[in-house]
Amino acid sequence: MRLLLVLLLILPLSACGMPDPHFAASPVARVRVGEDLFEVRRRGLLAEAVRRNARLAPRLEAVAGPARRAMESVTGCRMAAVMGDAALVLGVLDCR
Repeated sequence: MRLLLVLLLILPLSACGMPDPHFAASPVARVRVGEDLFEVRRRGLLAEAVRRNARLAPRLEAVAGPARRAMESVTGCRMAAVMGDAALVLGVLDCR
């Protein structure tokens, strides 16, 4: 019974910081931009930046710029759009 309780408490937390299933097979690059550390993955015309450092109540506006620069440095493409939240930012690539 205790084991079941522990598993029920731990399993939801183990998913935090995991890449979206769309990017799971993509290679990862770790990039530091200012005070933020990102794990960046690319698949097709999409890129994902998962923020790996702690910040006190960040907003997307504060993280979007560094995430954009991290994704651009890894992919070599400009970002047409970014969306998401302060922990996971999704970028649409413009590789013209």
